[in-house]
Amino acid sequence: MCDFDAMVIGAGAVGLSVGAELAEKGYSVAVVEQHDRIGAETSSHNSEVVHSGIHYPTGSLKALLCVEGAQLLEEAAGRYGIPFCRTGKITVASTVEETAVLEHLARQGRSNGVTGVEMLTAAQVSRMEPDIRAAAGLFTPTTALTSAHRLMEVLAGRLSDAGGLLGLRHRVAAVEPRDKTLAVTVAGCPAQRFVCRCLVNCAGLSSDAISTMAGIPCRLHWAKGDYFSLHRKIGVSRLIYPIPGKTGIGIHLTPKMGGGFRVGPDVEYVSRRQPPYSTSAGQASYAPDGGKRRLFWQAARRYLPSLAEEELVPEMYGIRPKLQGPDDGFADFAIRSEPHVAEGRFINCLGIESPGLTACLAIGRYVARIAEEVLG
Repeated sequence: MCDFDAMVIGAGAVGLSVGAELAEKGYSVAVVEQHDRIGAETSSHNSEVVHSGIHYPTGSLKALLCVEGAQLLEEAAGRYGIPFCRTGKITVASTVEETAVLEHLARQGRSNGVTGVEMLTAAQVSRMEPDIRAAAGLFTPTTALTSAHRLMEVLAGRLSDAGGLLGLRHRVAAVEPRDKTLAVTVAGCPAQRFVCRCLVNCAGLSSDAISTMAGIPCRLHWAKGDYFSLHRKIGVSRLIYPIPGKTGIGIHLTPKMGGGFRVGPDVEYVSRRQPPYSTSAGQASYAPDGGKRRLFWQAARRYLPSLAEEELVPEMYGIRPKLQGPDDGFADFAIRSEPHVAEGRFINCLGIESPGLTACLAIGRYVARIAEEVLG
């Protein structure tokens, strides 16, 4: 006998979206989360940017789900009162030589279905953002800001309203695949075991460990990104991004919904610790590295020359679960039913880094379609 039609491991933005979608389709659903609150890890430690979709290769899941997810997020914002501000974004070339990268991003964005993409001259950038210096720019008007916390509250509410259950402080200790079911053991005194017809792995930083428990070994790389705050008023109203690097989209300037600006993140591959974020308020295994202030200042002053080093204040950090290592190229989201585990009833969501927040509603729909094939 099964306890649930579907269980979802992880109550970040993606896990809550998957759980809400399945519950609203009439399935009995439980979402289990090891921390004492939803979105305790990657979902709440990021720039809260709704990406347009220019940075990802055409046809990739990142491109497809980012563009769809951005549209769904804007619709959900209007329906549920989620803060949403379509600021637009300018990606800047600091040299004439970098203009070719902007042209590539423009072509790729249009191929991905991003609307309103426009190349800008240096004079146009200056007119739009007086404090920004650039040799050229690429304007994407659909880029926006949102509130990750409010979004996750809405998703948790949808899950509950549809009859789904949310279990906090439920750390998964074992996964036992069977013929057409999976048994999930939750640590505790005593431990609890639940049986489900479909198990979805949305465990973020721990998703490789969950996958390995289910018989699909894999290894994620943890990439830490620090953020600094800038509280001085500057003549900037849009997001400002540099030319993307090999391991990330660069140290960028983001207006914050509550005022001020956020500078970051960088990309620093780190050794793994458990857990990276403590459940105790204000405590964490990693802290923002104030020693990086000069590095961030040097990166940001290429496009914001008025920035003074001492204006940057360490704010927070985030850790992203990457499938690619520091020397690897692009890696797409890995979202798939594993055919050799419980006859395809184990669904993996691996490497859900940026644009995971933007894509979360689209990922929820995508995974729900996969789950429906085995749940019937």
